[in-house]
Amino acid sequence: TRLPTLQRAVQDTAAAACAAAGGGAGAAEGAGAASTSTLEPELIETLSNLVSSAADPKNSVFALFQKRAYFLLRHMVHAGAAASTGTSAAVDGTDRVAAALGATIGKSGLKAFQPLLLETGRRLRRFIDLNSAVHWAVYTRLLHEAASALPLASPPVA
Repeated sequence: TRLPTLQRAVQDTAAAACAAAGGGAGAAEGAGAASTSTLEPELIETLSNLVSSAADPKNSVFALFQKRAYFLLRHMVHAGAAASTGTSAAVDGTDRVAAALGATIGKSGLKAFQPLLLETGRRLRRFIDLNSAVHWAVYTRLLHEAASALPLASPPVA
């Protein structure tokens, strides 16, 4: 997983900030405290635990951001679908995906992840378009057969 990498990045950033400030976690504890540029082991452990807690899917904040990210991805994929139906010759699916993300990211708290979300939305849209192009004839035949098999269904118009 990426959790150890994330924990290490947080620890490194805290250590760099501590060194830049000219003192460690105990530097302000009394006039005789020696200045140090290293973090105390307890603080490093606390930072690691906080990162682990924040990255836990059971964490309510994590769950909220995950829900928001999935909403944005669904919105981008559906917005991109309009281009493949030919409703707008001026805007291709990728542009629609970017426009959808820009219009909905707003105050989601995910603005820092916009490039990653945009790339993911574009890839999902391309995957769906490719899947449709390759398998649309099969899907059409299956839907036609399913509609014909329904007891109250009228025969589909060819």
